[in-house]
Amino acid sequence: MRLGSTPSSLAGRLARWSDTSSKTDSDLYRRLRARQFVFDDQSSPLLDVLATKYRTKRTFLDGFTKLHIFVVTLRCDHSCHYCQVSRQTADRVRYDMTKETADRAIGLMFRSPSPHLTLEFQGGEPLLNFDLIRFIVLRCKEQAAFSNKQLSIVVATNLALATDEMLHFFRDEGISVSTSLDGPAFLHNANRPRPGGNSHELTLQNIERSWNHLSLSPSPAVRTAPFRPTVEPIPCSTTRRKATWLVNARLAHSAAEIWRSSGIFSRCSRRTIR
Repeated sequence: MRLGSTPSSLAGRLARWSDTSSKTDSDLYRRLRARQFVFDDQSSPLLDVLATKYRTKRTFLDGFTKLHIFVVTLRCDHSCHYCQVSRQTADRVRYDMTKETADRAIGLMFRSPSPHLTLEFQGGEPLLNFDLIRFIVLRCKEQAAFSNKQLSIVVATNLALATDEMLHFFRDEGISVSTSLDGPAFLHNANRPRPGGNSHELTLQNIERSWNHLSLSPSPAVRTAPFRPTVEPIPCSTTRRKATWLVNARLAHSAAEIWRSSGIFSRCSRRTIR
C-alpha cells in the first residue's frame, strides 16, 4: 500500500478485497497479512506470542507519565565542560524556580494516572535551592497520601554543597541521592571545575558522608561519566589541556579501574550501587 494513496482510491481498493470471493487472493491482502495488519487462519501461530511480548515491552505506557523532573534552579557552583544546562552563577537567584511554579508543577504531576510517581530534582545544582526542595517534598508527600499514590524521590547533585541538615532531611524523608564521579582527581577536576579546584575531593568526602547519614535508606547511586578514547588531536583551551592530554593518551581503563584508581572502589564494593 503506497502512503500516497488518496482516501477515495484507498477505499476503493479496500472495497475490492473485502469481497469474500477475492480478498484473500489480492496482493493488497497478502501484504497487509504479512505486516500483521490482517489476521486469519493462515497467519503465523507465533503472532500471539509476539503480541504478548510487545504488550509487555510497552507496559510503561499504561501508567502514562511516571517520571517528573523538577529543575529547581539553573545556578551551579561547577562549570562542567559537558553540561547541557544553561548554567548560571551561584549568585543569580532569579534563575531559581518559585513556589508558585512549583505548586503548578506538583498539580500537573499528580494528574498523571500512574499509581507510582518518581520525582527527581535537577539543576543547575539543586542544593542551591534547598528550601524549595524541602517545600516540594513535603507538599508532594501530602498529595501522594491524599491521592493514594506511591512516591519515589531522587536528588541529582554534585554533593559539594551538601550539609548535615540536608543529608538528615534526605534520610528522614527516604530520599535517594545521585551523584557523578568521573574518575581520578585530575580527570574529575578537569571535567568538573569549581572554585578551589577541589571537586573530586568534595565528591569523595561527601559520598562517604552520604553513606553514613543515609545508612537506613537505599544507598546513593554513583554513576561514572563516559569518555571516548582517541588518538586524534583535539583543539582545546589552556584550561582543558589536561583533560585533552588524558583523552589523547588513549586510556584503556575500564570503569572499574577508574574507580580503583580514585580510591573509592574498595569503599563501595560491599555496598549496593544502583
